Amino acid sequence: MSGSPKYSTAQSSRERAERAERERAERQRRREQELARLRAEAEARAKAERDARRRQAALAVDGLQARLTVLENDAAAARVHLSGGSDTQRLLVRLRADLAADRLDRIGAEAAGAQRALDTAETTLDEQIDRIVARRELVRALAASMPSTGYVIDLSSLDEDQAGTISLRARALDGDVLAVVVQDEDGGGGHRMVYSNAEMLHQSDAGVVEGGTCTDLVEVITVLNRSVEQAGFEAGGVRWDDGGHVRPDERRAEQRPAPAQHTQERPA
Repeated sequence: MSGSPKYSTAQSSRERAERAERERAERQRRREQELARLRAEAEARAKAERDARRRQAALAVDGLQARLTVLENDAAAARVHLSGGSDTQRLLVRLRADLAADRLDRIGAEAAGAQRALDTAETTLDEQIDRIVARRELVRALAASMPSTGYVIDLSSLDEDQAGTISLRARALDGDVLAVVVQDEDGGGGHRMVYSNAEMLHQSDAGVVEGGTCTDLVEVITVLNRSVEQAGFEAGGVRWDDGGHVRPDERRAEQRPAPAQHTQERPA
C-alpha cells in the first residue's frame, strides 16, 4: 500500500509536464500564426501602397504627356516651333521606362523636371503665338495697303518659316518688285520690317544708290506705315546706312498694348 502514492505523484508530475509542453507548443503555434498574419497584412499594405504609388506615377506621366500633346497641337495650329518639346518627349519616354521597370523612386524627381520644362515651354509658346498673331495682323495691314502704292501682292511669294519670319513680294505695273520681310527685332520683342525693291538692289550691287531710288521707296513705306499704325502698331525710323554701306530699309514696328483678341487661351 505504501508504493501507490509515490506512483501517483510521479504520474501527476509527468502529466503536468506534458500538459505544460503542449500548452507551450500551442502558444508557439498561435504566435507563429499571428506573426504570419501580421506579416501578410504588412506585405498586403506594402503592395497596396506600391500599387497606389504606381497608379499615381502612371497618372502623373499620362498627365504630363497630355499637357505636352496640347502644347504640340497649339504650336502646330499656330505654325510655330514648340521650344523644348522634343527634350520633354524624350524625358517622358524615360519616365515610362522607369514605370515599366518599377523604378518608382526615380519618377518623382524626373516628373518634377518635366513639369518645369512644360511650364517654360508653355510660357515661351504663348509669347510666340502672341507675337506671331500680331505679326500676321501687321502683314495683313501691309498687304491691304499695297494696291494704293501701285503694287500688287504675289500671293505665291507669301512664306512663313517656323521662326515666325514672314516674307512676300509685290509687283508694280512698271515691273518693279518690292520685297518685304517681317521678322523678330534684334534683342527685343517687336517686329522688324525690311523693304527692298529691284532697282535699289541693282544699284546697291553696283555700289551706287541714287537718291531718287531711296525717295521712291520711302514714299511707298510712308503709305504702308499709315496702315500699320491704323492696325495698332507704332513704326520707328528708317535706317539706310550701316558702316558706310547702303542696305535695304529697316523699320521697327512695336505692338501697342495687345487687344484681348490677341490672347489665345488654352485648357489648363
